[in-house]
Amino acid sequence: MLSFPSTLRIFIALEPCDLRAGMNTLHAFVADKLKENPKDKALFVFTNKRRRLIKVLHFDGTGLWLMTKRLEEGTFFWPKAAQEGQVKLELAGGLHAAYRRHRHARRTSARLV
Repeated sequence: MLSFPSTLRIFIALEPCDLRAGMNTLHAFVADKLKENPKDKALFVFTNKRRRLIKVLHFDGTGLWLMTKRLEEGTFFWPKAAQEGQVKLELAGGLHAAYRRHRHARRTSARLV
């Protein structure tokens, strides 16, 4: 079972990625595009264009984790850039705040045809 501290930083890549990419490509994306250290204690979250798949990259001190979730129905809510050129969003308050926001958010996903 995975457990993360509630203060763990979370970065969301705002632009969709080609999620056929593996951990090495996403590791390079974090360093080159997001300008963050992939070996920091943080979660780096990516989605594809249809927002039905997410990948999360995490370095736990001993190695990289690559976690994937695919929705069978619906789509993930994904934030938009607040300003032009913005490529990432850091969730303030860590996992606890992210869980609280997700739990109380309305489910308003639409299926793309």
